[in-house]
Amino acid sequence: MQSGSILVTGASSGIGHAAARMLKARGWRVLATARRAEDLARLRDVEGVEALPLELSDEASIAACASAALEATGGRLDALFNNAAFGQVGAVEDLSAAMLRRQIEVNLIGTHELTRQLMPAMRAAGARAHRAVLVRTRPRLCALSRRLLRLQVRARGPE
Repeated sequence: MQSGSILVTGASSGIGHAAARMLKARGWRVLATARRAEDLARLRDVEGVEALPLELSDEASIAACASAALEATGGRLDALFNNAAFGQVGAVEDLSAAMLRRQIEVNLIGTHELTRQLMPAMRAAGARAHRAVLVRTRPRLCALSRRLLRLQVRARGPE
């Protein structure tokens, strides 16, 4: 029995990969994203999910991914699992402002933009869909920015 369609970002490894596999096993139609061609091929050929390229630091890539996901699902995406992110290892004084800006651009701004582009279709799919947005960020940016990345914003209800 199929549960619906879900886009899982950051599915090349770790939690995103495990989530994509588990959701597929539970009957979801899984669209999984990764950055590298070899990861996309593995997701498609080995895991049996629909693989879409996504680079969250690139607005064109975000738009292309959102468009491809909506096209593949006939405009009805039921859920979004935002998992794609990257972390920094090291002391806060070793983290340059440029690297921190890049990390915020990917982990927060890019994730927000993808979610923003998909929400209208999810809302149009019905109440179940627009409440199914799952947001996850990696907790190891640094102590100063942990709260920023844990920002939670409620989605608007049906219009």
